[in-house]
Amino acid sequence: MEHTRNTTPTPSQLSARLWHHLRVTRLSHRVSQCPLLLSARSVWNALGQRRAGQQRVPPRRDRRFPALRDPGQRRAAPQEERPWPRPAPAHARRRPGKMAELEEPRRRIPLVPENLLKKRKAYLAIKATQAKQALLNKRKQQKGKQIQFRRLETFVRDSWRKRRDDTRLRRMEQRPGQAAAPQESKLAFVVRIVDIKGVTKRVKRVMELLRLRKNYTGVFVKLSPLSLKMLRIVEPYVAWGQPNLKSVRELILKRGQAKIKKKRVPLTDNMLIEQHLGGCGIICLEDLIHEIYSTGKYFKRVTSFLWPFHLSVARHASRNRVGFLKEMGKPGYRGEAINQLIRQLN
Repeated sequence: MEHTRNTTPTPSQLSARLWHHLRVTRLSHRVSQCPLLLSARSVWNALGQRRAGQQRVPPRRDRRFPALRDPGQRRAAPQEERPWPRPAPAHARRRPGKMAELEEPRRRIPLVPENLLKKRKAYLAIKATQAKQALLNKRKQQKGKQIQFRRLETFVRDSWRKRRDDTRLRRMEQRPGQAAAPQESKLAFVVRIVDIKGVTKRVKRVMELLRLRKNYTGVFVKLSPLSLKMLRIVEPYVAWGQPNLKSVRELILKRGQAKIKKKRVPLTDNMLIEQHLGGCGIICLEDLIHEIYSTGKYFKRVTSFLWPFHLSVARHASRNRVGFLKEMGKPGYRGEAINQLIRQLN
């Protein structure tokens, strides 16, 4: 029986021819762009695997031609060409954060010569000393008397006030008709409502004794012939009258302050009152209010324990000064109308 010779090349022969062709033409980097060659190799590889009946182990790559593989290994499907460099996927991109900041290269700090550092340190020390000395000189200047400019009208007004006070006090001495103290009440509340610039020294001295050093300050006074004489001397500058129990309580509870070591201390604790007035039998605010309203035995000690009451001016005083002064009324004796003034300023 005559055997016919098979002229179809085997996969190994075809692979050898392809490798020889690539080596001659040096087109190994274009094999991935040739679908005809890839399809032929894939067909013959599939036929060879079917005949063998098992998976063939892919051999190692040829280092000379990394783009091609051995004929027994399957080639992946050709992929589309992408521009280089290939962009990273969205989930793999780094977001700016603490780690990214830490990974950034540190900036190199420029070095400064040592002599310049010494000069800078000495210069800063000199500037600090100069600033301290300038501050001390400024404080010394502030302690001294500053030059104040006064207009001619102020001198005329002060001279007129002084002359008027001298005339009024001289007539009061010539006709000493004093008003009798009210029998129903011996307590009076005195408020300074007029400025005392340019007045006589006698008026200023009485204001110091009554502790009325500022406008809209008030004190409790026990009426006596001596206190009535003092009130007559300062009558053009103060308003006074007999307060009721409600006004006394409101003043002490709202604006009561104790004088302890020449400092103002609010009356917020009965222990403070008991500590300083416990020897007089006064241990709480109610005892303090009762002692003042009844002008008891320790009235002078209690009033010296209290700081003068600093009353507040109404809010509309700065806007409508004329109307505010009209509501305040004229200085002098008010009687029971002093309670209305206390509620207005308290």
